[in-house]
Amino acid sequence: MSFRALDASARWFYLEAHLGRRSIGWTDAPPDARLLEHFDGLDSCAILDVGCGAGRHAFALCDRGFDVVGLEMFRRPLGRAEAIAKRREGRRPRFVRGAAHTLDRRFEPSTFDAAIDVLGPASDLDRRHLDAYARALLGVLKPGGLLVVFSFLEASELVRLVRCFEVEREDRDPAGTWWSLRAPS
Repeated sequence: MSFRALDASARWFYLEAHLGRRSIGWTDAPPDARLLEHFDGLDSCAILDVGCGAGRHAFALCDRGFDVVGLEMFRRPLGRAEAIAKRREGRRPRFVRGAAHTLDRRFEPSTFDAAIDVLGPASDLDRRHLDAYARALLGVLKPGGLLVVFSFLEASELVRLVRCFEVEREDRDPAGTWWSLRAPS
């Protein structure tokens, strides 16, 4: 795995989470409605949830008829997501363990119509790894594919990711910024 690709604060957060002192981010909280808005009116498509945690957004998107694959680097949240999936009726996401900046080694090119990153790799990766992450996303997204990112980082910090995509929308809220980005056609 690529724990070293995380920045120092993200490493600390995940170490606490894996030692059982913290469960933030892998809760049973409802999915963020702002994320779901990006998919209103879309027909079924294949979506990659990068840094899916316990899958709260992956499950919500499945409930809307989308085919979802959740990618998560850590065993604990991935195990929780898989346990939840086993108990569910109907459409379920598929979960894969792996590092975000190497996702193009796990999936075929142009596999996904869209990808989401909600306080995931775009917020956590060491800046040196954002280029690799952006290239990996471009590899697995279809031409013109949608990327929805929520991050507490500023555009200047995400420039390595954002510069590879066309910015369609940028919505700020007190916690961070929602980005709606398009892969080149």
